[in-house]
Amino acid sequence: MSSKIEKNGASNVKGLTPISRQLSLYLFGTLLVTVLITGLLLSLAVSRNLQLVYQKELDQHVGEVNTYIDLYLHDRLAVLHDIASTPLLRQAVMQPEFLLEDVSDFMGRVRLLGREQRVSLLDYEGRVIGGHSGPDAVLQKVIDELINKEGVFFSRLWLVEGEPIVFLSTSILSNELLEGALVAQIPLADMLEMLYLGASSDDISLEVIQEQRVVGSLGEVVPSQRASKLYCERLGAQLVLRGDMSSSFKLWMGCLAVMGGIVMVMVVLFTVVAYRLSQRNLLAPVSQLQLELRMAGKKGIYCSQEGFATSVLELVELRKDFQRMMQQVETREQSLLQVQEELRSAHRRLQIWDEAKRQWLGNVGHELRTPLTGLFSLCDAVFDGHLSEEELRELEGEYRMTRQQLEKLLDDAALLTYLDVSSDDFRLEPVELGAAVAGTRDELSTHTVELILDESMESVQRETIMAEPALLQRALTDVLRTLTHCIGHTGCIRLSGQAFEKEVRICACAQQASLSHREVALFFEVGGQRDSFKAGEEFGLGARLAARIVQILGGSILVRSENNEIIVNIVFSRL
Repeated sequence: MSSKIEKNGASNVKGLTPISRQLSLYLFGTLLVTVLITGLLLSLAVSRNLQLVYQKELDQHVGEVNTYIDLYLHDRLAVLHDIASTPLLRQAVMQPEFLLEDVSDFMGRVRLLGREQRVSLLDYEGRVIGGHSGPDAVLQKVIDELINKEGVFFSRLWLVEGEPIVFLSTSILSNELLEGALVAQIPLADMLEMLYLGASSDDISLEVIQEQRVVGSLGEVVPSQRASKLYCERLGAQLVLRGDMSSSFKLWMGCLAVMGGIVMVMVVLFTVVAYRLSQRNLLAPVSQLQLELRMAGKKGIYCSQEGFATSVLELVELRKDFQRMMQQVETREQSLLQVQEELRSAHRRLQIWDEAKRQWLGNVGHELRTPLTGLFSLCDAVFDGHLSEEELRELEGEYRMTRQQLEKLLDDAALLTYLDVSSDDFRLEPVELGAAVAGTRDELSTHTVELILDESMESVQRETIMAEPALLQRALTDVLRTLTHCIGHTGCIRLSGQAFEKEVRICACAQQASLSHREVALFFEVGGQRDSFKAGEEFGLGARLAARIVQILGGSILVRSENNEIIVNIVFSRL
């Protein structure tokens, strides 16, 4: 027996082992997918940020290049302007034939900031007086522009025989009149060689574009769409700085790959640890349960013929059965709570009804005793012959009123009983509410309470419902008569109405009156309004009759007391 149990336990442990493996694989797959998605999103974010940062660096760098060119040319223009201001050059342009040798020697010695340059001295017509000779067309443009600029020195980039040359020009003035000009020619390539771009020529290059032509460049043109452009005022050309971020991108991607490898190793290690922990947490309780079962079997407390041989699938099925059983238990518990609440509510209603019945019976006994005693005394006096004919006539009015009250009580009780046992025998027909309201007003015309119809009742009275005419009028009359008793036969009752798509609502409001919570709860019970009736008045069967009739007609009736008002709402189904 023990060996069989151990065999079954071993098979169960083997059945649970794949669960640990599947859980570990699921955990590994989840972590792997999470790492891959995170790595992809991180790569996209890094790539986008690198592009933005690199573009910002290019914009900043091309601005620095433009500033350097501006300072470079400004310094040389300042030196050139100082040289042009010397008296020798001013006299040379005015009397070139007398100072030709001195000017030639001076122009051969001119240096701009310690570097040998090609400098030309021009007269006001653009002819070369001394120094380096240049293209006549370009020199004429220089003189024309100096005349337009009124002697202000400037720099400009022109192509001379296909070679880009930077011309630095300053005027020689006499009495604020242009007498000549001093022009220095600097090859663009020489100027660009002095620039430092901050990177090797393989990663970054500078292009000078004039009239959509590349007239000069620094470094080999980088085949990249990443570029920054800026217009250079000193050269009258556009500077284009191109950069290749592939090396930086490869460096960042390499770092991300290394980080990804480290994370993958951590994921694998975490999965292995989770696999071992899941094995221990899943198999240890089963082994402990097997040990406890074997110990219980040895002590005779528990004996199993098959041992703990439940397979994994059977455990799953048992778990599902247990869940279904718990759902059934919860459902039954909710049902029991609901039934308990219904019983509690029914018990509360029975207590209220029993109290109302007891009070009504006491009221009936008290109210019937006086008229019946009077009738019995009258009958005894008539039979004994103690009353004269004149005395009988004096008691006739009181007799008829007492008889009417007793007959109405009996009629109401009989009608209420008839409604309870014969509600299916009534034949309902289309009836206008206006006829029932008019009949009710006629019946209540003898009362001292004023019945006021609201303007909304004009449209409601034309509505048609399914009802029995006599019962409908009786229900309205009993409700209003009961309200009349509740307000002490003084004041007024206001009738209002409202028609909806499927129903018609009539509201009766008695002002300057109120009911307690107990009276509201007992309003439609037999004798529920006994506190509102005085001795000798009708008993409280009217509200009960009205509620039963409205129920038979397929409607509903409710009463509430608020703001020193008693409000009765009657709802009928609309045709």
